[in-house]
Amino acid sequence: MKSSTWIACLLLAVLSAGGCSFLHPDRMAKPLVVESRMDQGLTLVLPGIEGRGFLNRNIRNGIADGGVPTAIRIYDWTLGPVLAVVSEMWEGRARRKADDLCSTIRAYKILHPNRPVVLVGHSGGCAIAIFAAERLPAGVNVDAIIMLAPSIGPDYDLSGALRHVDGKIYSYYSHKDSGFGGGATWVFGTLDGTHASAAGRVGFNTPAAAAALYKDKLEQIPWSPEMSLSGNDGGHTDWANRTFVFTYLSPRVNFELRAHDQRVRDAARVATTRSDSP
Repeated sequence: MKSSTWIACLLLAVLSAGGCSFLHPDRMAKPLVVESRMDQGLTLVLPGIEGRGFLNRNIRNGIADGGVPTAIRIYDWTLGPVLAVVSEMWEGRARRKADDLCSTIRAYKILHPNRPVVLVGHSGGCAIAIFAAERLPAGVNVDAIIMLAPSIGPDYDLSGALRHVDGKIYSYYSHKDSGFGGGATWVFGTLDGTHASAAGRVGFNTPAAAAALYKDKLEQIPWSPEMSLSGNDGGHTDWANRTFVFTYLSPRVNFELRAHDQRVRDAARVATTRSDSP
């Protein structure tokens, strides 16, 4: 297929995914970021290159459906649907937007100390989450990162990000993602500039030097036929099905929030023990 045809197909797909969202007011945006929720923690949804639209709203709303008590906010790092291909190919800008996200995380933690932060990315948004996590300063971590069909090269070294996650990084991938995760990334590249099948299609390879870290901190989840029961047939955008998110992702977010609370209690217990020691 000619490059011009790939571009036309990709533009059509992203426009249909996000380009008409202005016709549908986002009534859930404000209720999910009220201060009472901000006090419980922060879950940021990072969209793919289509930008803000129904796909990432489905992810956000599916997380909320599962009883996640934190603020849940869509963090749009993109140039919008019309310039979606530019967002995919402009790695330097993506890394600068990751720096902005890093600053957002740090600012939140200053205002809300000891509260959890979870990042949920779809496609290109996964790369922004990873780029941001690996840029966090020493002593500043997020609690978990959930990646859906990551537009990242399978050999990308996740070690820097893994060291800034208190819980785990979860990466969902599907061999059926042959359009975006296969063909499109060969032509346009992933967000880290790799021209090959993305990790969203084939998974991440484990570097020998970081095998123990990957085993401890990275959980890769391949698509399975059972996921079709929740509306996910393994395609690139199927990971954003609201029922799938409710069924599979919200329990993971809630698990990581409980793990965060336990770490805070353990740290307080250790501090109390030390202060009571003669």
